Amino acid sequence: MPLQLRTYTLHPGNLNEFVQLFHDQIAPLRQKVGFTIAAAWTAPETNQFIWLMAYEGSDDWETMNRKYFDSPERAAMSRNPSELIAKIEQIFVEKLEM
Repeated sequence: MPLQLRTYTLHPGNLNEFVQLFHDQIAPLRQKVGFTIAAAWTAPETNQFIWLMAYEGSDDWETMNRKYFDSPERAAMSRNPSELIAKIEQIFVEKLEM
């Protein structure tokens, strides 16, 4: 199952607004289109929001990501999340067995 680590560095003063938007709109929509939110954290010292997202299904990751971005619900969000984000880092990660 693909697992993606996303680190968003937010514009100054936007961390709390982004967390609320994530909780109320982003995460529910991601889940509706088929993603799983494995975990999420904030790093207030660096104004960052960090989260893990997974997808397990028959379509590829990019197809599902497009489904999210092209959805009417994404277009109707109360605020465009990208307006709050200064920098996005995304990498696929693999869990190590311990």
